[in-house]
Amino acid sequence: MLAMTRLLRRWGKRTLWALPLVACMAQAQVADPSDGLKRCQLDGAQAKELAESVANSKERRPEEGARLLGSLGAQCAKAGHYDAAEPLLRKALAVQEEVLGREHPDTAMSLNNLAWLLNAKGESALAEPLYRQALAIREKVEGPEHPDTAMSLNNLAELLRERGDYAAAEPLYRRALAIQEKILGPEHPDTATSLNNLALLLAAEGDYPAAEPLYRGALAIQEKTLGPEHPTTATSLTNLASVLAAKGDYAAAEPLYRRALAIREKVLGSEHADTATSLNNLGWLLATRGDYAGAEPLYRRAISLQARALGSEHPAVATSLNNLGGLLYFKGRYAEAEAVYRQALTIQQRLLGAEHPDTTRTLSNLAVVLAAQGDYAAAELLYRQALAIREKVLGPEHPDTATSLNNLGRLLAAKGDYTGAEPLYRRALAIREKVLGPDHPDTAPPLNNLALLLSARGDYAGAEPLYRRTLAIQEKAAGPDNPEAATTLSNLAELFAAKGDPRTAEQFHRQALAIREKVLGPENPKIAESLNNLAFLLASTGQYTAAEPAFRRALAITAKALGPEHPNTIRYLFNLAALLWAEGRSTEARASGERAGRTEATNLSRWLMPVEETEQRALLQSLMPVDILISFQLAQPQDRDAIRDVFWALLQRKGRLQEIRAVQRRLAVRQPELFHRWQLARRALDECLPPNAAGTPLQQPAQPCSNGSEYEARHRSANEALLSLYSAVPREEQDLGIVELEELSAALKGGWTLVEIAEYKVFHPFRPQPETWGESRYVAYVLFADGRIESRDLGAADRINAVVAKVRKLEASPTSKITAVRTASKELYEQTLGQLEEELNGHSRLYVAADGDLGLVDFSSLVDRKGHWFLEDHLVANLTSGRDLVRLRRAEDGRRKLYGDYLVADPSFLFRDTGVARRTSDRPNSNKGALGNPAISCSVAFGKGVRWPRVGITGQEIGGFRTALPGVKVYDREQAREGVVKQIAEPRTLWFITHGFFCDNTPAAGTPQERTDRRWDDPMARGALVLAGAQAGGAGDGEDGYLQSSEIVDRNWQGAELVVLGACETALGVPSIGDGVYGMRRAFVVAGVRSQVMTLWQVSQSQSFELLQTFANFLHQGKGKAEAMRDAQRQMLRKYPHPYYWGGFYFSGDVVPLTAN
Repeated sequence: MLAMTRLLRRWGKRTLWALPLVACMAQAQVADPSDGLKRCQLDGAQAKELAESVANSKERRPEEGARLLGSLGAQCAKAGHYDAAEPLLRKALAVQEEVLGREHPDTAMSLNNLAWLLNAKGESALAEPLYRQALAIREKVEGPEHPDTAMSLNNLAELLRERGDYAAAEPLYRRALAIQEKILGPEHPDTATSLNNLALLLAAEGDYPAAEPLYRGALAIQEKTLGPEHPTTATSLTNLASVLAAKGDYAAAEPLYRRALAIREKVLGSEHADTATSLNNLGWLLATRGDYAGAEPLYRRAISLQARALGSEHPAVATSLNNLGGLLYFKGRYAEAEAVYRQALTIQQRLLGAEHPDTTRTLSNLAVVLAAQGDYAAAELLYRQALAIREKVLGPEHPDTATSLNNLGRLLAAKGDYTGAEPLYRRALAIREKVLGPDHPDTAPPLNNLALLLSARGDYAGAEPLYRRTLAIQEKAAGPDNPEAATTLSNLAELFAAKGDPRTAEQFHRQALAIREKVLGPENPKIAESLNNLAFLLASTGQYTAAEPAFRRALAITAKALGPEHPNTIRYLFNLAALLWAEGRSTEARASGERAGRTEATNLSRWLMPVEETEQRALLQSLMPVDILISFQLAQPQDRDAIRDVFWALLQRKGRLQEIRAVQRRLAVRQPELFHRWQLARRALDECLPPNAAGTPLQQPAQPCSNGSEYEARHRSANEALLSLYSAVPREEQDLGIVELEELSAALKGGWTLVEIAEYKVFHPFRPQPETWGESRYVAYVLFADGRIESRDLGAADRINAVVAKVRKLEASPTSKITAVRTASKELYEQTLGQLEEELNGHSRLYVAADGDLGLVDFSSLVDRKGHWFLEDHLVANLTSGRDLVRLRRAEDGRRKLYGDYLVADPSFLFRDTGVARRTSDRPNSNKGALGNPAISCSVAFGKGVRWPRVGITGQEIGGFRTALPGVKVYDREQAREGVVKQIAEPRTLWFITHGFFCDNTPAAGTPQERTDRRWDDPMARGALVLAGAQAGGAGDGEDGYLQSSEIVDRNWQGAELVVLGACETALGVPSIGDGVYGMRRAFVVAGVRSQVMTLWQVSQSQSFELLQTFANFLHQGKGKAEAMRDAQRQMLRKYPHPYYWGGFYFSGDVVPLTAN
């Protein structure tokens, strides 16, 4: 320490920065100079200045300055100041080579120190020749059996071990040990260090029986020579504990970790960095044993201690953050884990570089937590990035490269891409068998994963020997009672259950449970997993009495260890409910199911709100399906409480994502700057498509991402911007949250009744896959204004959907026979609302929230049992979900009245007058009536030069709209531009008379380029209104002339009362089970419009003008919006019996009259 201070005073006295550094070093008063440097920062620029000062010094003995400079550099490296250390070490080496010669012992020391630094930075390829040069010098100058030669052998062996070259490392370790035993004696501390190093290598090779006695021998030497409380003794205790833990002997490992911690706290102090290392080790052991509550404070204390001792951006801090991230991940706190991993990644990328092994490890950890949240695209990119780095830096056959291959394979398998996963598993297995040996413990994971994949494919004969080989490896390495073996036993149990051998499966499950209870303790979440698996097997064989206590114990353990809101807790609750239901204990089953459903629904907003829509959809899919509760309820249709509970649960899910997107749009009014930031970030992310399964770039729009890192950065930016937006808005304004039935009933004023139709899969509890899930069916729930609820199973979805397709095809064609139309429409009525006639008797005003393909049907145009069109006796308004009524009602309280009406009509598609108006509904590749899958290709529809015939609305027709909508602002011809429409602010109503379409995303004419085009995968990009300049590639305003659904969602039309689209197919889209139709109607809801009139097919232009003018006149008379549309359709029905002319107009949303203008 004194030498360091002298050096700084001597060569830095004329440098201002040296003065506070000298004072800090002197004040530190520690024996180890690196401890002082940990507290006293020295950056790279200062280090370079100091190095030049020494090199340019006129001192008589420059070797003294070089020696001190090298010592300071080594201490800086030990303190983690790599940027400062490197120039010091390089300058010391240069001076020594010039003054002392290339073969001087001091030169060898500088080579050794510089090599250590480069290896720590992840530049092992640069470090190795320096270590070898230092070794050669020492062997030549000091002799082949000198202690310094042994030190160089140890350092070179350490580098080779870290690289995975165990075969090359072992003889070096053994030679170093032999030198020290001969020269220093078998009980010298340095001999103990070599024993430790050799044991570390053997443990890495999986030879735990050989490693353990070496660790014990090293510990005995150090306790004898250094004392039982020396810091080096604590290191040996830690090493011995690690090999015991690797063998699964956690009970023996824990007291050793605790003793090492006690030594370091006593000798080094509670604030020393090595104390933090012991805290981390003990935290890891507790976490492995399932004691998460005990582990978390240890991890957090270690991070806090390291930040104070080493600085908040030290590599050791990043390591501890990684440990904490893993703990949070296992506890199901994914958002917190992601934030911690990102913090660690930032530190490592800045200090160690993007290609350092530690950085790559954190990338992989981050990918794990992203995949757990359902963001498979981002996770895959990170896995591929980590793999590419490891192949480049470590080589294609390094064990860590195999780890990346294994990770990527697991992700692809989770996505169901078994074809992509299998070669990755096989390559990972081949690497580890070649490099580590066929019996190494690390060979077991790819073996196990490959077996899982084969089992998932039904190849049980191929999977079983792989599982048994995995088990043999694990038992050989760590004994029969180790947690990894228990996992393999569980997998074998699932295999035998799938093969129809429940007796053997039960034996394996019980064996796995016994091991976990013995090794992990009685309250580890892994024990809950074993109990749940065993209980499920017992229940599947009818042993309900034996299964119930196992389910209940699994639930209790999980709720205590992970919390009542963890997904596993909810899953086990559902399993218990299924068991009780199978036993006929309906009241208890309903209580468990309701508890699970309410817990899940309460947390749904917290889980969904801060992430992008792709992750939201994946997260919803990962939750327990509401189909289970529907199946329970329909099995006991007379249970009124069950009907109420299940309908409540359905309401918390159905339409939730559409609602959240609408909330996001509404937040723009409250926080426009934050919203704009998120909007830009999301747009950048949308432009940055991930690579395909082969890892090659796809055809992309402007500003594509050049690599996975850029995609990850854009993804992170979008989520951070979204989180900032939500954080700035009060919780009560973010989401509807729980919708209670009382509030929904109160929204049914004016004699309205809600018919909620859901598509679900029949759930068969405790049957083997794929028999667990039966056919898809439709169910209807009817809610009356008095709060009464009825339910009815409507039948198989395939059968009903086939009739839907037939009805739509017939109604959309003016040439179809009216008798055929009426017959098909009556058939669909009988299969849907007709089954509810008894319940709906006397209720003529219906909100219908239909699911699946039924969302593409207007029930007004069906024929009832009396032979009447349904609209003749009923008034229908469509919704995505009953939640819409609550959303509209809550928004009504604070809604600002808007008064502007806008008509966008007859655009000039060439952006110049095209002459005489022509009445036509022609357009390119006209739709032939396929349900939701028109024949027009997106690349054709959005292509330049496509012919869009003029709409041709007359002045008289515009005059009719002016009469019905006094003061309406008309944008026609060249004014009907996309840029003009986007500038419309605070409209009361919006009317569009132009072409529209919903295009197909499959290749048209099959150009090779389009086959790789992913832009149209998003259904929100496939629907559009055609505006001025579309045929000419734009109207000169920077827009392309197509107002897409994905652009509509960004409009601030919050509170607009009505949008009317007199254009073809604007109500079409992609039906999403439980979340409405992805297309233009969803876009306008998200933009804030309260009600919509859109079209289900290519409507007749002349009759459309007539119907819409009649609709506008009825609105002007003060009729409600739904009533005005129904009466306009009735009027058209009297003139045109075929529903083609009036039945294609689909009304949804708010039914009340327009605010008086």
